[in-house]
Amino acid sequence: MKINSFPTLKSKRLILRKTTEVDVQQTYFLRSDATVNKYIERSEESKTKTVEDAMSFIHKITKEYDENESISWSICIEGMSEMIGSICLWNYSEDLKKAEVGYALHPDFQGKGIMSEALQLVVNCGFNQLNFEVIEAYTHGDNLNSQSLLLKNDFVLNPLKKDEEDPNNQVFELKK
Repeated sequence: MKINSFPTLKSKRLILRKTTEVDVQQTYFLRSDATVNKYIERSEESKTKTVEDAMSFIHKITKEYDENESISWSICIEGMSEMIGSICLWNYSEDLKKAEVGYALHPDFQGKGIMSEALQLVVNCGFNQLNFEVIEAYTHGDNLNSQSLLLKNDFVLNPLKKDEEDPNNQVFELKK
């Protein structure tokens, strides 16, 4: 399942690239802004409270990619280098047949179809390059925008699966 080099993904208006240290300010914003994180529950040690925490997070996701545990992309508008969002595949199953997708987008870019476009690129990569059979998404029961995004992209609510860490979450899944 390991790929030889980090896959940069492109659509008509987006480039999804590897998150690096140059993205520290945007990573800090995406992981600490109240609007972006309204429906996200993080443990105290996982919260991003400082720019240093954001840098540690970037080092963590880089290490996880190197160890074949996750893959995280910065979402950029074509022609702009600044990250406007992030999307990842993580929480791989032991048999590497299932992954979870996670995403965040700067509020200035929400409601424009950007995350739907990014999600399609990542799902395609997850199924066709990384050979996952199932991609899951955990989203808060009150996060109607996230639920709509998932349903629009053919994810299906699995009412039998529960998030043991956050009972407010609903689990959606997409099968290859």
